[in-house]
Amino acid sequence: MKRIVMIAVALVLLFSNLIPAAAMPEGVKYSSTYAFLKELDEYDVIYTYKGIDEDTDEWVYVSYGLSNDADCDLNIFFTSDCEHCVVRIWNLIDFDAAQVNTMYMVCNYLNSSYKYATFYVDESDYSVTVSYDLIFRDDDCGEICYEAMRRLVHICDDAMTVLDGFRK
Repeated sequence: MKRIVMIAVALVLLFSNLIPAAAMPEGVKYSSTYAFLKELDEYDVIYTYKGIDEDTDEWVYVSYGLSNDADCDLNIFFTSDCEHCVVRIWNLIDFDAAQVNTMYMVCNYLNSSYKYATFYVDESDYSVTVSYDLIFRDDDCGEICYEAMRRLVHICDDAMTVLDGFRK
């Protein structure tokens, strides 16, 4: 009986080494970014590691499709102190310049409807940007950032019921 158990354990170990693990990108510097990417790998989320930007933030890009055929492109920036994360969704929608005053009211409505996410008008290209800022401790940042990302995508999907009518 011991022999069968030992052979079974040996086979499990052998086959577990044959299954490829998710590859962490080379060059990840911050522990918070690493923890977040590990969480994304665990849930099989496709992402692009962009590296360190000009502000010394580590940048990760994730894209989700929303229910109305729009895209939600998350730009996630981890700070060097490994305690902050900034999420930006630029150009959630583009709108006609003539609608700028209406869009301010729409963003105000959305800001009063959702916690943590902030919608604002970008007059440089007449689009709506969404912002989500996080503070955390290093020991649970992967889970916190993953949960925040999923929540933000849900908020954007829900907000599109209002925004879609203004989309160019």
